[in-house]
Amino acid sequence: MMTVTFLGTGTSDGVPLIACSCTTCQSQSSKNRRLRASVLVQDGQSCVLIDASSDFREQALKYNIQKLDAILFTHADADHISGIPELRALNWSMKQTIDIYAQKHRHVPTQPGTLWGIDMIYHQYYYAFNNEAGKKGRPSLLYHPIILNQDIMVNSLIIEPLEIFHGSMPIVGFRIEDFAYITDASTIPEETIYRLANRNLDILVLNAVRLTPHPRHFHLDQAMEIAKMIGAKTTYFTHISHDIEHEKISAILPENMFLAYDGLIVQTRENTVISSSSKRK
Repeated sequence: MMTVTFLGTGTSDGVPLIACSCTTCQSQSSKNRRLRASVLVQDGQSCVLIDASSDFREQALKYNIQKLDAILFTHADADHISGIPELRALNWSMKQTIDIYAQKHRHVPTQPGTLWGIDMIYHQYYYAFNNEAGKKGRPSLLYHPIILNQDIMVNSLIIEPLEIFHGSMPIVGFRIEDFAYITDASTIPEETIYRLANRNLDILVLNAVRLTPHPRHFHLDQAMEIAKMIGAKTTYFTHISHDIEHEKISAILPENMFLAYDGLIVQTRENTVISSSSKRK
């Protein structure tokens, strides 16, 4: 059985948005307060983070994260990698380097010269590599390339990278046993949908940024259509902007689809929601 904790479910701006007076941003409901998107996956002794968000320090303290066996990066936009400097505290605590997995550079004809994947991470955080863990006040990371169609092994976890597109940017989703995590998608190739839809999937997590179309993300109607095509037992939507008020939109979703929220903890196989307020032990 695998446990997934939603550390954050917001967009790059977070919710509430600075200086915004909309209903969602002024809401007192905890389900309308969204840190940047990230999840923690645990299975036995394995503890894997997907994306080190801008809010990682707050998330790590709130959910008592004491160790990480690996970090999987979907892509290198700032809200998904800006938590890297905070990893040094775990390097000190664990007295070891943290393994990270990110996609190699891929040529994008429409945006030549743009840095993607590990190139951007190296560019922003060059000082985190070739560093002895716990020394010099810097994070210590060991890079492993993500290669499509080649599984990643983290202890007993088998992780399958999935080809996804964020606008024209090639990014990565992940399937881990009966769970799949896809965020910042605007297009999912047919082969990826086929690979998800033709094997039993307990839980799908999919981005749904707002109610109206967006050039680089699924909006809610698109996300629901993709979720129907994949056919997971349960789908949770994440990477949600202040355009979506939790209670109002939850009321109109199909029976097996839900808005995720910060602090939601779910388990695969039994497909159980543990608690929105539970803390990781």
